[in-house]
Amino acid sequence: MIANTQTVLVAPSERLPWRVLTLTGGALFAAGALTTPQRLGLNLLLAGYLLFGVAVGGLYFLAIHYAARASWATVFKRVPEALVGVLPAALLLILAAFVTGATVLYPWLHEAESLTGFKAQWLSPGFFFTRAAIYAAVLIILAWALRRGSLAQDRDHDPAHTTRGRQLGAAFLVLGSFVVWLASFDWIMSLEPHWYSTLFGVYNFAGHFTSALAAI
Repeated sequence: MIANTQTVLVAPSERLPWRVLTLTGGALFAAGALTTPQRLGLNLLLAGYLLFGVAVGGLYFLAIHYAARASWATVFKRVPEALVGVLPAALLLILAAFVTGATVLYPWLHEAESLTGFKAQWLSPGFFFTRAAIYAAVLIILAWALRRGSLAQDRDHDPAHTTRGRQLGAAFLVLGSFVVWLASFDWIMSLEPHWYSTLFGVYNFAGHFTSALAAI
């Protein structure tokens, strides 16, 4: 992508409504945490996973753009890149949900004896949280690499960045899809550990991608 970088100045009066909304949201969150702490983890997981879906959907859009050697979306590529930028915040919210309400959200953490076979091994606490860290690392590294190459090309106009972007996009479509598929099983489907669906990951992908398209 080749574009001129411009600085957009926002007047203090235009920032005020957003600051008021932010403070109001923070106050409501604190009130909810104090009055109904048992719902804190669930709400954090809901908010985090919604943001995670939009960010991952934006990453899919970029990966497809690169892998298909498309050029039509280059003029607004910064928009899906901005969506991908919320990925760390989304993962922090999901982490906060794990810290504050994991034992309430995931009954298998204290009912391990009710699970048998492979499911009992897969949903062991240590393996669960190790996988979550791996998922986060893979997605953040791929997102960072795509964004870094895009910004570098603006500076030096080197077409080699586009070639690397195609390689990273193809890698994400394979590795990233596998990670997102497993994350949906771990973080959402295991809320009901005795229910399962082999299509659950596909449904999640469809929701992530259409949400990102709507946001773009």
